[in-house]
Amino acid sequence: MSDKILNTANVITGSLCEKIRRCRAVKTSKGDGIPMMIYGSPGVGKSEQVAQALEDGELMIDLRLNSLDSIDLRGLPIIRKDENRRPTEVKWVRPEFIPDDDGVVVDGKRYTSGIIFLDEINTAAPSVQNPALQLVLDRKVGSHHLGKNWYICAAGNKQDDKAHVYPLSAALRQRFAVYHYEPDHNTWTNWAVKNDVHPHVIGFISFKPDLLIQPSVDEESNNPSPRSWYYVSQRLHAGQNELEDIRSIVGSAASEFMAYQTVCENLPSIQGILEGKVEWAEDSKNITVSYAVSNALATHMLRSDNVKDHIENAFEALLNMSGEPSILFMRRVMHSDNDKLKQSLFTSENGKKWFKKHGDRMTKAIQM
Repeated sequence: MSDKILNTANVITGSLCEKIRRCRAVKTSKGDGIPMMIYGSPGVGKSEQVAQALEDGELMIDLRLNSLDSIDLRGLPIIRKDENRRPTEVKWVRPEFIPDDDGVVVDGKRYTSGIIFLDEINTAAPSVQNPALQLVLDRKVGSHHLGKNWYICAAGNKQDDKAHVYPLSAALRQRFAVYHYEPDHNTWTNWAVKNDVHPHVIGFISFKPDLLIQPSVDEESNNPSPRSWYYVSQRLHAGQNELEDIRSIVGSAASEFMAYQTVCENLPSIQGILEGKVEWAEDSKNITVSYAVSNALATHMLRSDNVKDHIENAFEALLNMSGEPSILFMRRVMHSDNDKLKQSLFTSENGKKWFKKHGDRMTKAIQM
């Protein structure tokens, strides 16, 4: 995270959901909350965070302004005529993405509240930003009023991300509470363990957190981002693990990732460690192995039918490594749905020793 951003921007590194809900909870004379503007690099998960801020039974209308013309926000015109078929007035048909108090019907279900998400707002031409200003300011476009239970949230890319953005007018920008979103590796890793991201990707980002997000180096190759690492995971799940497969998604970071996978392939027998047949201790000069061992132990234990017999030896190995690598094991287990394994963590004698040594740090890491 650059010093420039830290000194000038309102940076959020954890969950955006709480910030969105706080802005929405402020009641104004014109409707539901203070509109929120989220700046962030491509692929950091802005839209996913907005969707997670929905309440039960609500709908997110994802409105990509860069795919619209200014007339699309106002709706199609209909010319009304008198009994002599002479034009008398023009009416504008309400666009479905500007619901009134009666809401909108999607897949047979009526939604009367939710979030209007103006995604990639600063890649829309200024001619489209102008009617968006009226929507944000007055909660209407032309004669179409936005329903009172709909909250407006917008997102855009940063100018230095080579995303070909237009600067927002000061009039539009000042209608928002402005935040910059740059997730840290703890936040992303906790999300990853809940969403079936490949263990190699989780272990690598835990080992190399600076490679979660890297700026684009040119306009012809990809760069690491939360989204691109998720795509790497999908390729690994599909059995696609060649260097060029990974490089096509994360660019030059692929070489370091492949080196990490080589370490994973040459670990001591994880089954042997769990059965107490193999002794292992951390080499402080090769901490990469510790992350890989911790990650592999978690994978084996989460799949094991013999938790009770193996948990002591698992913790024996964790006690032989430093705090950060061993916390990767705990993060994966605590965010799983394996209640039997979770319970065993707190009844293990070696587990009690581990918690005494690393408990405070673990609690902080799991909650991020």
